[in-house]
Amino acid sequence: MIKPPFLRQGLSGKRQTQGWLAMLVSIGILFCAALAGLTLFSPVLLRQESGSSAQTLSQFSLMDAGITIIGFAVLILLLTCGWVKFFEKRQISSLGLGPQFHRRFARGMLAGLVAATLLATSLVVFFDAEMSLALGQVPVGAFVLTFALLPLAWFVQAMSEEVLFRGFLLQSLGLRYGFVAAIFFSSLLFAGLHFEDGGSGAGYFIGMGVFAAFLCCYAVFDNSLWGPVGFNMAWNLALNILFGVSLNDSGRDDIAIYNALARSPKLLVTQTETGAFAASFIGVSIVLIIVLVVFTVSDRFR
Repeated sequence: MIKPPFLRQGLSGKRQTQGWLAMLVSIGILFCAALAGLTLFSPVLLRQESGSSAQTLSQFSLMDAGITIIGFAVLILLLTCGWVKFFEKRQISSLGLGPQFHRRFARGMLAGLVAATLLATSLVVFFDAEMSLALGQVPVGAFVLTFALLPLAWFVQAMSEEVLFRGFLLQSLGLRYGFVAAIFFSSLLFAGLHFEDGGSGAGYFIGMGVFAAFLCCYAVFDNSLWGPVGFNMAWNLALNILFGVSLNDSGRDDIAIYNALARSPKLLVTQTETGAFAASFIGVSIVLIIVLVVFTVSDRFR
C-alpha cells in the first residue's frame, strides 16, 4: 500500500485511530458540532427567520450566519484536535499544520482564486449563465459586515474541513487502507456533508467528491494542509463574494443560513442551473487534479 510522508505523520502518536473507527469518530465529531451549533449559535437566524426568503431577511442576519459558520467550524476544530491530542497523543502539527506556512497558504489562495475564476468563466461560456454587476444593490452596513466577518468565517470553515477530512481522516484511513482508498472514503464523507449545498443533485455530489479528491492529493503532494486551507478559503470567497454564483433551482429557499449568505454583498451575480454548475464543477475539479499531478511529477524530475 502507498503511504506517502504526509500519511505517515499519523504514526507519530502513541495510538492510531485506524480503519472504520476513524470514519465513525469523524461522523461523531460532525454530529456533535452540528448539534451544539444548532443549540448554541445563531438563535435569531435559525429560529425566528427560518423560512424567510433572501429578499425579506434583515441585513443583520448576515452577521448571524457568519457567527453560525464560525461557531460550527470552531467546534469541529476543537473536537478533532482534542481527539488527536488526548487520545492519539500526538502533536497537532502532525496533521499537516507545520511551520513556514505563509508561502503555502498564499500559493493555495492564488490557486483557489484562479480555479474559481475558471469555474465562473466556464459557466458563462459553455452554459450561458447570466453574469451581472451587483454593486450598489445592498446597504453600506451589509458591506461592512461582509468584509469584516465572512473572510474570517470562510478561513475558520476551511481550517475545520481540512483538519478533519484531509488531516485526521485521510491520515487515519491511509495508514490502514493506503492512499487511494483513503482518498475515496474521505471524499465520500466530505461530499455527503455538502450534499444539500447543491440542491441534493447527484451531479453536485459527484463534483464535490472529485473536488475533495483534489484537495486530498494537494495535501499529500504538498505534505501540508496549509495549501488546501488557502485554496478552500479563496474558492469559497470567490464563488460567494466575487462571482456570486447562485443556483436557480437549488431548492434552498427555506434554509435561512443559505438565504442570509445569498443576500451578502457581491461584486458580480452569476445565475445558473444546478446541472450546469455540477458539470462545470466536475470538469474543473478533474482539470485541477491533472494539473496538480503534472506539476508535482515535473517538479520531482527537475
